[in-house]
Amino acid sequence: MSAMIARYLKDFGSPVAEPLPSDEMPFGFPAVAGPEPEESVDAEAELRETLAREHEAAMAELSERHAAEMAALAESHAKEMADVRERCETDLVAMIASRITEMTGTIAHAVTEAAAQALVPVLSEAVAREAVKDFADMLKGAIEEGEVARIRLRGPETAFRRLSDLMGEKAELLDFEESAEMDLTAEIGTAVLVTRLSAFAAGLEKVME
Repeated sequence: MSAMIARYLKDFGSPVAEPLPSDEMPFGFPAVAGPEPEESVDAEAELRETLAREHEAAMAELSERHAAEMAALAESHAKEMADVRERCETDLVAMIASRITEMTGTIAHAVTEAAAQALVPVLSEAVAREAVKDFADMLKGAIEEGEVARIRLRGPETAFRRLSDLMGEKAELLDFEESAEMDLTAEIGTAVLVTRLSAFAAGLEKVME
């Protein structure tokens, strides 16, 4: 009885645990592990990242190359400017020296010419005074020796007045005729005396050329 009851009551007892799956395959083969699940890869994101890195590297290289080229260009420009400045300074110094030499010569010539021109009237006046004085001495000597009674004169009025002052009372023996000549000319009998002022003036003019 108890065996029969137990047989009918077995479905109402504790659940029978199912056997765990064995790691061994049938027929004694070991179990083979299945493939691990692959991680999902975003190809587009990886491409963008690669392009960004390459772009950054290219820009860095271009910036470095541009900086080097600009530095070389600046150095070349500075050297060219230094050469130009040196040439300009050399040419300027040479030009200034040439101008100074030329100006010095011009000024010296102008001063010499101006001084000579200023001296001409003084020299002419001094020579004229001395010539008239010597002329008066000769005429007075001729009169004192009694060689002539009267003396004929011709020449500029200014020279004659100066001669008359030097002759004193003997000026009364002079017969004067004004002329455009520079020299005083005196006729004493058959002799003719000349002051030779024109010859001096011609020589002075030649020296001044």
